[in-house]
Amino acid sequence: MAELILTVLPESWEKEEADHASPEFLLISNLDRNLGILSERMRKIPFYSAFLSNSIRQELIGLGRFKGRGLHFTETFLQEEDLDQTMMEEMELFNRDFQVARSLISLSGKLNLDDLIGLNKSLGGKGSLIRTSEKYLGGKSRETAEVLASSPDQVKPLLAGLEVYLENRGQVHPLIHLSGFVYQYLNILPFESKNMISMELAVQALIQQEYGRNLPFLPIAFGFNLGMTPFFVNLKKAQSKEELSDWNLFFLETLNQGLDLILSQTKTWEKQAEADLKIIEEMGTLGKVPKKLLPLVYENPLFYSAVMSLEDKVASKPTMYRAIRSMEKKGILEEITKVARNKTYVSRPILKLFER
Repeated sequence: MAELILTVLPESWEKEEADHASPEFLLISNLDRNLGILSERMRKIPFYSAFLSNSIRQELIGLGRFKGRGLHFTETFLQEEDLDQTMMEEMELFNRDFQVARSLISLSGKLNLDDLIGLNKSLGGKGSLIRTSEKYLGGKSRETAEVLASSPDQVKPLLAGLEVYLENRGQVHPLIHLSGFVYQYLNILPFESKNMISMELAVQALIQQEYGRNLPFLPIAFGFNLGMTPFFVNLKKAQSKEELSDWNLFFLETLNQGLDLILSQTKTWEKQAEADLKIIEEMGTLGKVPKKLLPLVYENPLFYSAVMSLEDKVASKPTMYRAIRSMEKKGILEEITKVARNKTYVSRPILKLFER
């Protein structure tokens, strides 16, 4: 249970660790270096805002909504007439979560308890928000659950302790401190609903506060998949021993895998953007409108042409369609609807880049 662990600040990161080159030290050194590289790269990457948006959408998909369906479930696709009401409602929820995640970029100051509660409320948390019922992870009942969260009467005092923990990092490395926060949060499961997505977004906010707000959302949802054995093995081991070294290593490895993936994606994105820009520049004056369209294509790799022309007002409708057709001829876009009106186009390289 989580009642005792909150009194123990993680001390795994100390100066003498460097001499022993522990797995934690090596992982943190790699993460520090690569987060710095990523932060610098994101300052220069073409269509930065679009890359950020797609990284958020993919992470939300990884957290369970529209899992495996791809990035075409975006606000522009809500205009399709053949979608049933249930799917449209689900996409509206997805777009709400996307806007909440996007707003975290502008969060100022240190994340605190009020921020966590506000985050959960913005995500549509139910009931009284702060949990008053029993919660568990894994399994469909208390008896089959992998992990039981703290008892409901302990939630408020443990949350108060978690807030103190967030405010008092001391000399502990920020990533080790973050690992301790995630472990303690998972033991508390403080809210009636939306606990996992609230935690994931809080992690992203804390990383950005420490390493730079221009960072994309790191794809770490796969590491906290409730169907994966390592997640529960390391969580239960930390609970039974009241010692976080194995959990820290698991958390850091998950972060490292996500960071490696996002770094690879930025390289591919950069090459694709440069190639598309070069094609448009070679079109001369005919490339004027396509050049305005390109950032919108990167923002929504699968888009609905009528929505783009009416809502974004890049150009008149005839000019818009001529530009789209020219981009199609150049291989930047591909029509997938094969209908006379309200066509849908896809940029397959960008869509494929974020599919996992």
